[in-house]
Amino acid sequence: MHAGRDLAELRTYLDQAATALPDTVATLLADAERRVGAARDLGPVHLIECADTATCVLLASDRRIRALATRLSDRHLGVPADKLDRFRKAALALGHPVT
Repeated sequence: MHAGRDLAELRTYLDQAATALPDTVATLLADAERRVGAARDLGPVHLIECADTATCVLLASDRRIRALATRLSDRHLGVPADKLDRFRKAALALGHPVT
């Protein structure tokens, strides 16, 4: 998977190379197919650190910011790179410029 190939290609190769796949190999492939996509890289995220929990709660609960950021901890928000400008504007509107 990391080399850019897919499991179907491996399964096809193994099916052609062997008369029958051992059960353990078939189980391994089925498990790998189930797990593919269970964790995905969605791209860069900006980590916003708030001075205190109250500021983090205020920002994370704002209706505009909820769609732009995810609360990660007591004092941290995650903002996707493509939403950072809108997040900054919404935070500024609440009186919290992001530096």
